[in-house]
Amino acid sequence: MLGALAWLTVSFSHITGAWGLDTLRHAPGTLGVLLVAMLALAFVPAVANAVRAACEGLGRLLASRGPVAGGLLAFVTFIALLGLRDPLHFIGDSGLRLAAITVRGDTGTVFPQAAPLDRLINLHSARALADVLPIGDADALQWAGALVGALWAATALAFLRALDLKGAALGAATVVLLFSGVLQHFAGYDKFGPLTLGLALAATGAVRLLAGGRPWLLMLGVAIAVLSHRTGLLVLPMAIVVLTIAVRRGGNAGRDGLFAIAAIALATAFAVPQAFTSVQSIDRARHLSGWAPRQLWDALQVLWLLCPLWIAGIVAALAPGRPAGKQQTAESRHMTSWLVIVALVPWLALLIAVRGSQGASRDWDMHVPAASLVVLATAGALGQRWQRINADQRGNSRSLALAVALAFCTGLASWNLHVSATSQLARIEDQLQVRSAWSNEAWARTQDFMGIQALRAGQPERAISHWEAAIQGAPNPRYFYQVALAQMRLGRMDRAREGFSRTQTRDPINADVWVGRAMVASRFDSIAAAMAYVDTALARQPRKWDALELRRKLLQYQGQ
Repeated sequence: MLGALAWLTVSFSHITGAWGLDTLRHAPGTLGVLLVAMLALAFVPAVANAVRAACEGLGRLLASRGPVAGGLLAFVTFIALLGLRDPLHFIGDSGLRLAAITVRGDTGTVFPQAAPLDRLINLHSARALADVLPIGDADALQWAGALVGALWAATALAFLRALDLKGAALGAATVVLLFSGVLQHFAGYDKFGPLTLGLALAATGAVRLLAGGRPWLLMLGVAIAVLSHRTGLLVLPMAIVVLTIAVRRGGNAGRDGLFAIAAIALATAFAVPQAFTSVQSIDRARHLSGWAPRQLWDALQVLWLLCPLWIAGIVAALAPGRPAGKQQTAESRHMTSWLVIVALVPWLALLIAVRGSQGASRDWDMHVPAASLVVLATAGALGQRWQRINADQRGNSRSLALAVALAFCTGLASWNLHVSATSQLARIEDQLQVRSAWSNEAWARTQDFMGIQALRAGQPERAISHWEAAIQGAPNPRYFYQVALAQMRLGRMDRAREGFSRTQTRDPINADVWVGRAMVASRFDSIAAAMAYVDTALARQPRKWDALELRRKLLQYQGQ
């Protein structure tokens, strides 16, 4: 109830800065009305009972089909993620990742901080897909992310089943998982996808191991996590606690646990040197310096964006009641609660302490792994709560239906922002109104992004205003150059000449600036002056194709 109220209040008011809660604000009117109506209908007893019955049917299907259900869910997720395209690539460094696949340069040079599995899956595998299949580079990146996302969905279902959820509880918890914001990261980007998958595997393996299973899934998940990103090392405390419990049991479980510990230690030893180097050379300056109280607010926004039901999950976890399933005694439930705390605390600390260099609302992708653990814990806690309560109670049907409706509606609103360029751009413009939420560099980079989008849309005047704002934040020479190009497109050659001159003062070795000056000179000065500028550009970059083309045209003109 509180989550629904907060979402609607922020989305339909002029509250600024709550970027994790305003996902409905920029949705098309028809979609907004539809989602609000669906949320309101969840309060109607007959509708709530129907939702519960649908969840009961879904839960029975997922519980009875075993691996087939997981495979079917993975296939449906894969198809959906293939079709849900991001037209802007604004979030994180998704645009840079796409460019790296297109250029086919050395990934170690472009992304020296990228961990082995991240580089293998999201860069090399995407390139291989583009080479083997008749698809473009953006499609290849979409395929790579969709494959990992499909595996995550199947693993998340396995996690819920490991908690012994059944019926309506299993169906509703699955909806909470699938309509969280986590899956959006797999749709055409996937930088943290392998890490997120590794965490899901580790969480599932931990639950199974505590229930008397084997440690292999936990071992696999931890290894994938630590080899996918340096923050994957934060999964080690949880893994150590669970494996220690297994070793203390003795017998086969103890021997298996010792082998798993050795394998995890080997993977960790391989990952630590690069992680240490990346923290020292990148994270200390970009992500860990100058902590401000606002980062706590941004952390809450990340949770609202990626896990809208996190408060309900806390309430469900703290609510008293009998054990939810036959595998869960009171003692094991107490142990599981402590394990959840051990698993989440390092990631929540990371969520609060680390900031994105491009602004929290743009770099929320870096917190997808942490949020995915919160999503798993929330879905699990809610599912166990619903299973503990008598399924025929009216209050249970209402709470289950409201949670499912809120997860479904907030999920659709977030996906609209993902696939709609119009909604995305309007939301970014709205966020830029809160100047205090941005560092100078983040402000400038976002204004630059908006300028590029405006120029592509044939709006050079609007593009100039964005680049001038970017210059106020951080006077990067490229921003002056972009302004000059836009002025030239508008036919304002005097202003274009001034812009190129300002760029040259700040970056005299940039060949592009001299090409720009040559284009202006060819129209307003003389061919000789234009040729001099072209020669200067070629002296700095001998094979620059646009300079060579302009030189050819100028020579043709002189020949006439």
